[in-house]
Amino acid sequence: MRSSTRMQAAVAAAWASDVGAHGLHWQRARTMGELFLESEPEWRFYEELKARNMRFELRVQRPRLRSEDDLQGRGEFRVSTT
Repeated sequence: MRSSTRMQAAVAAAWASDVGAHGLHWQRARTMGELFLESEPEWRFYEELKARNMRFELRVQRPRLRSEDDLQGRGEFRVSTT
């Protein structure tokens, strides 16, 4: 097996494992911004804002690692107060 093929297989396996561990949030996404909502708390907050018809902006931040097993969410919510 070529090195690049082994790398692709390893990445695919890691991705599949990550999806299994963190849920299939990408299946819920209807917009590009929603693709970056990676945690259930982010989704709950997002859906709550939408349900209340609140104006907000969703900004995507770079991923941040809190610990080896805990990636911090990428979504930054800017809620309008006007």
